[in-house]
Amino acid sequence: MISPFDVLALSEFDTRHWHSICDLTLTLRQSRRANNGAPVFLDESQSRKAFAVFIHHLDRAVYGNAALRFEKRVKVVPVIEKENCGRWHIHAAIELPSHVDAVTFEQLVQQSWSKVDWAYDRVFLRDNADRGWLEYILKRGQKSGLETWSDCIVWESLHNPNC
Repeated sequence: MISPFDVLALSEFDTRHWHSICDLTLTLRQSRRANNGAPVFLDESQSRKAFAVFIHHLDRAVYGNAALRFEKRVKVVPVIEKENCGRWHIHAAIELPSHVDAVTFEQLVQQSWSKVDWAYDRVFLRDNADRGWLEYILKRGQKSGLETWSDCIVWESLHNPNC
C-alpha cells in the first residue's frame, strides 16, 4: 500500500519545480435542470467533465491563443472528492503562473469557474501553499463513492511536466 508521502515522490505529484503553489477548492452544484426541465444529478463523470471545462477556460484566460496554438497549460494536480454526506467537490494544487500576479490569477479562476454549468459560487484560492496541501488533497479519507484511492485523481486534467 502506497502512503501519501510515497505518492508525493512520484513525478506526477512532484511540485518542487513549480514557481508558486496555490491551493484551490471548487464547489459543485449537486443537481441542475436539463434543457427539458428534468433534474440532472451530479456524479463522478460530470465532476471530471466540469473540471476539464474549467481548466480549458483557465488555460485560455492565462495563456490566450498560446493555449491552443502551443498547448500552453497551467500546471495542476486535481482531485475529486465526495463527502460522506454525498457532496462532490474538487481540490487542486495549481501553479501561480510567473507572469500573473495572485490577485489577477484569482480573478481568472473565478471567471473561468463561472463558465462551468456545474459551478457553485464557492471558490477558495490561496497562494503560497506547501507540501502539506498536496498531502491533504491526496489523503485517503473522504474518497467515498470512488472505487479506489487513485480514482480521486482527475488524471485526464492533471498537467505537471517536469521541466
